[in-house]
Amino acid sequence: MASAGTAAAPAAENHSGNTKFADKLPEEINEMKIKDEKEKNWISAMKAKCLETGETVAIKKVLQDKRYKNRELQTMRLLDHPNVVSLKHCFFSTTDKDELYLNLVLEYVPETVYRVSKHYSKVNQRMPLIYVKLYTYQICRALAYIHGGIGVCHRDIKPQNLLVNPHTHQVKLCDFGSAKVLVKGEPNISYICSRYYRAPELIFGATEYTTAIDIWSVGCVLAELLLGQPLFPGESGVDQLVEIIKVLGTPTREEIKCMNPNYTEFKFPQIKAHPWHKIFHKRMPPEAVDLVSRLLQYSPSLRCTALEACVHPFFDQLRDPNARLPHGRPLPPLFNFKPQELKGATFELLSRLIPEHARKQCAFLGRHHVPPLGSSALVLATLDCNQCLYIDRPLSLSRFSLQVALLVSLQISSPLFPFLFSTGGGSELYSYSPYKATRRIFGEVKCISDINKEAFTITEVLCIFSLRSNGSWDSSAAGFIWDTITIA
Repeated sequence: MASAGTAAAPAAENHSGNTKFADKLPEEINEMKIKDEKEKNWISAMKAKCLETGETVAIKKVLQDKRYKNRELQTMRLLDHPNVVSLKHCFFSTTDKDELYLNLVLEYVPETVYRVSKHYSKVNQRMPLIYVKLYTYQICRALAYIHGGIGVCHRDIKPQNLLVNPHTHQVKLCDFGSAKVLVKGEPNISYICSRYYRAPELIFGATEYTTAIDIWSVGCVLAELLLGQPLFPGESGVDQLVEIIKVLGTPTREEIKCMNPNYTEFKFPQIKAHPWHKIFHKRMPPEAVDLVSRLLQYSPSLRCTALEACVHPFFDQLRDPNARLPHGRPLPPLFNFKPQELKGATFELLSRLIPEHARKQCAFLGRHHVPPLGSSALVLATLDCNQCLYIDRPLSLSRFSLQVALLVSLQISSPLFPFLFSTGGGSELYSYSPYKATRRIFGEVKCISDINKEAFTITEVLCIFSLRSNGSWDSSAAGFIWDTITIA
């Protein structure tokens, strides 16, 4: 964890919907006995043991301003993900000087990516590529969750804030002391994030930035793990920009405008970009170099999202069913996705993200057979390809025909989706959205607008999977219509 010795900033957001913890110390937590083992692994954090359960935990102590709620606590109450450190308890304590401290009791993870990286540097070795892939992939998973599912920007991604279990190599993102929900139009401080990992728009003083600042930081971490040293080791804020320009070249006027429109007239010395393949050694896999280049773009909107990064070919080895850690140990769980973290995923991305052998890890895909992408029998009709779709339940087809007659159009901007199909007598179709009750459709239907005079909202879609066998529907193999689809 990074330092947290200063009072947390006032919480500008009012997070709601999670009542796991109260602002005041619950009775059972107040009576929790802890044994201080005097082992400080991070600044403002210590290792401790619960005498009642024997569980080892980490306690982060934060000076609390009595006038404000603690933003870090509010954020951590929302988080529940295998790649994010979990909050177990919290309690307040006071000093002799009547200073109030918030104590966050967190799961204990013994190592950090920073220390693991330093270990390899000291012995003059490169970190094994399988570890680089594992660590970076899990960081991206954590960011996909907090960015898409929770709407939080971490704002301090760096190797010191990436905990790692040295036995399983599972990574946990920690230290949400700088994290914030970014609201469009609401200014934020630009002096944030540790220097080596600070996005250029922050150096330019931008106050209306996006979660893309975390993506830049991930690119810096990935490059550092590949190189064995920081890619942009600036000695000051200005020098940091110089280090970036040495590699990426002078930003264009348009790129500067994307970072901070106020600097478009500023004259920078013209420096050509240094080719990425010359930054890394010759044996570096081209997929690794390509991913770094996609993460480290001047224009925030051109950086790939965390979820897009997860499907990059650099991580294909992790999707191999035979992939193992050195010494033959299994990989940590990598595909146990929840619907919330897949927000914004297209069906194509989902198919690439979750390999066939791992779909049982995924709670909402594990109980269904999913035809392979590209199957001639797959018809996907969605009103918003940018929304995340997940399958809720299957309906088996038996001895009746369902023929997709015509897919008229796919209009993202229109609430109506003209989709023509017909069903045999006595068959049933169901359509559901989280905002509407289930609708049953009997008999022959000519178009969706005939089903219900209400326009289908963009959260409603009909997705049909079908396979033909000898001219008839094969219900035993894949005769399913997945007709219940919701937006995560």
